Parts: sequence; C-alpha cells; structure tokens
Amino acid sequence: FVDAVRARTMPIRVSAPEYVAVKAYEGDGGFVVQCLNVSAYYRYADGCGFRGVEGSGAETAETASDAEQSGAGDSGAILPFRTRPCRGVTLSFPGKRVRTARAVVSGKDLEPGPDGTVVIGEILEHETVVIELDR
Repeated sequence: FVDAVRARTMPIRVSAPEYVAVKAYEGDGGFVVQCLNVSAYYRYADGCGFRGVEGSGAETAETASDAEQSGAGDSGAILPFRTRPCRGVTLSFPGKRVRTARAVVSGKDLEPGPDGTVVIGEILEHETVVIELDR
C-alpha cells in the first residue's frame, strides 16, 4: 500500500539568480539542496527567464539553439556560450537553527550566519549542499 504524497511548503528560502534551478529534499534532521546553473542554455544569463523545472517560463531573451549549447554552430565554429559562474546563492531556514552545512561538490564546509543563512560561494555547473539542523 502506498500513501499519496502530500504537497506542503518547505521551510526553506532561496535567493538565487533566475538561471539557477533549486530542488530541496527534507530528511530526518536536515535538508539536501541541489542547485543547477543553467546559464549556458541561454544567450543571456541575466533576464533569461528560466524558472526551474516545474516553474512556468518567462522568456525575455532568445534561447540558444542545440548547436550553440553544444558549442558549434552551422560552420562548426566554437561559439562563446559557456556556463557563467553564479556567486552568492543564499539558503535560509526560517524558525530553524542550522548546525552544519557542507557543499559536497566543491568539498567545502559552509559557515552558517547568525540568522542561520548559508551562503554558497560559487556554483559553476551544479552544487549539492547538505544542511543539518538543530533539533
């Protein structure tokens, strides 16, 4: 017998550019937060309108073609569409205290601020952050 999954609001707030897709998973005592930088899929990282996998798009600039995304145009020349590093993504957990935070991909421990906010230094392509909360 399988229970239906009930949707609920996650106790997490994320501040990130619109070209960073974020998924959070709540476990016993904390969260796993996955961040994916999709700036390479758009000609212009700022204002590209990407709203995440489940969000509705708000395209404000042309998207790159498949050839542009792979780095080769009709002529086979390498085009300058690269992933732009994203800095300063913040995670906060209202009403919760963060005990530890670790950026798994970059291999760095992250120091929670006094208000429990965690700042991810830089995301090149993707980052996974494991958050442990005080009980």
